[in-house]
Amino acid sequence: MSYAIQHTPDMVQQHYAQFLPQDKATIAAQVIRNFAEWRLHVLEHLHNQVEATGNLLGHRRPSRRTR
Repeated sequence: MSYAIQHTPDMVQQHYAQFLPQDKATIAAQVIRNFAEWRLHVLEHLHNQVEATGNLLGHRRPSRRTR
C-alpha cells in the first residue's frame, strides 16, 4: 500500500524552507552578524575590565608597600 502526499507551495515553504539556498544564506548572515556583535561586546567588556583592574581576571593589583 502506498500513499501519495501532495504538498502545496505554502506547505513546502513552511516545512522545507530550511533547505532553500537563499534561506541558508540569510540564516548564515544572521549567525555571523550575531557572532560579530557578541564578539564586540566581549572585547569591550574585557577592555573595560583591564582598564579598571589592570588584568583580565578582575582582581585588583596588590598595592606595593614601601619599607
